[in-house]
Amino acid sequence: MHILAAVIVIILASCGSGLAEPRSTYVPPFPYLRFDCPQLVQEARAVSSRSAKVAGLQQSDPIVNGNENNSTTIRWPKAFSLVGDSSIADKLALMRGQMIAIEEASVRRQCSIQFQRAPA
Repeated sequence: MHILAAVIVIILASCGSGLAEPRSTYVPPFPYLRFDCPQLVQEARAVSSRSAKVAGLQQSDPIVNGNENNSTTIRWPKAFSLVGDSSIADKLALMRGQMIAIEEASVRRQCSIQFQRAPA
């Protein structure tokens, strides 16, 4: 009886987390390592724009140029916090993965770019 209860709890926990938490598809950062810092900013802007279109949201510019220390802040798109039907969710998961890869390439190239994720 205890085993059955444990199995049910595990199944419910795995289903609940899949519905409530947006997922990401792994995208390796290697292609983005060829980009310079301004190109990484442009690519992040393009991914953000595509995600808004897929999610049916109005796009606002995610890029904020900092006055101090010449840094740039990239706000993660609101679309990345959505969990939609499977086709939209798959596309957004890929775009989340692309943004993570861009962020990793930015860190490796030591760009002055900060990636700001939306609050949970």
